[in-house]
Amino acid sequence: VIIPGSKNTISDMLFLQKQGMAQAIKQAHESGKAVYGICGGFQIMGNWIIDPNHVEGEIEALPGLGILPVETTMTEEKITRQCEFQFQSGGLTGKGYEIHMGETTSKKHNPICIIDGKKSDGYFLNEKTWGTYIHGIFDTHGIVKSILQASGKTMNSEIDFQKFKEEQYDKLADLIRENTDLE
Repeated sequence: VIIPGSKNTISDMLFLQKQGMAQAIKQAHESGKAVYGICGGFQIMGNWIIDPNHVEGEIEALPGLGILPVETTMTEEKITRQCEFQFQSGGLTGKGYEIHMGETTSKKHNPICIIDGKKSDGYFLNEKTWGTYIHGIFDTHGIVKSILQASGKTMNSEIDFQKFKEEQYDKLADLIRENTDLE
């Protein structure tokens, strides 16, 4: 399960609860399935989402999924920046970006990444359960390989994810050029 980013973490958490998806994700985790969270998904995986300044709305606090021992406090400042990271599990390095509101803390400090050589990020529970603020983390071949291995799968070929993405962008650009009067 990959819980993606969110524009509004609290309302998305409420949606997951109303649809029964929150319970399904917790059950998947409890049965040993892999659960990863990116940005708002990382916030949702925690114990609490707290919004004392009503950045996202009227709700001041909402329980998260309780999968990771973290809590997030929404802040009015939005962090947007590109970064380089070192993935703590296996020492893999990669590039990504942060774009989020909120600060996530834990009494048990166990970060998944070190950003730009100094700032810790995310929370690593185990190979099958972690969360991070880094978008683009799945563009790192070694991380995808480790996720597959944690689930008993193998990756038979080396994939240059950046090259693959560029090829897809080129295909999209060609399709638009072929079907649009750019003049």
